[in-house]
Amino acid sequence: MEITDIWIRFGEHIHQDFLIDFPDFFSGIPDILRNCSAEQKQELQLFLKELMSANISSDERLEAWLASEANIFVTTDQIDAFIQEIAKTVEKDLKSHSTR
Repeated sequence: MEITDIWIRFGEHIHQDFLIDFPDFFSGIPDILRNCSAEQKQELQLFLKELMSANISSDERLEAWLASEANIFVTTDQIDAFIQEIAKTVEKDLKSHSTR
């Protein structure tokens, strides 16, 4: 699977102080998305859909996470839930902006 620029840019926002700035990982995702254009959010959504496809293993998802340069440790057991929650947040953000 090819790692996209938007995935790397997304991961770069998840730095060593991320969990100091936000009470938990998932509450910080909307803040990252505020810095993205609608087009970038759509690119991210497509990448996440591909990442969650049935032919991608959890190990491959973890490799993609590591390639994003995000600075939060995630295990193989956690990666699927992390990716799914990120995807839900991106989808919710896109929907909320499309109804305005």
